[in-house]
Amino acid sequence: MKTSPGRPLLRAAAVVLFAGLAVTACSSQPSAQRVAEDLINTLAENDEERDCMLAKVDEYSKDELEQIGDDAENGDVAAKAAADAELDKLQAELESCLE
Repeated sequence: MKTSPGRPLLRAAAVVLFAGLAVTACSSQPSAQRVAEDLINTLAENDEERDCMLAKVDEYSKDELEQIGDDAENGDVAAKAAADAELDKLQAELESCLE
């Protein structure tokens, strides 16, 4: 596995997608998905990495992202744990693109 300074930013992209989506959906700011895509475009060292990470993000529907974001912010303990597990999963998927 390639060591990259982008790992914290991958976590940030995942957090923005999930936890931030519910917040940005109600404002005129760019969507959480758009912000995550911008982070991915910044992190990717080449087109292959970028395309891989964008494909991972695209595997989630907007509704799925909104539900996970809502669960992360407003859910009970079980819902928050499930949302955190999804966050970990997405981070791992994004990191797999850097290998």
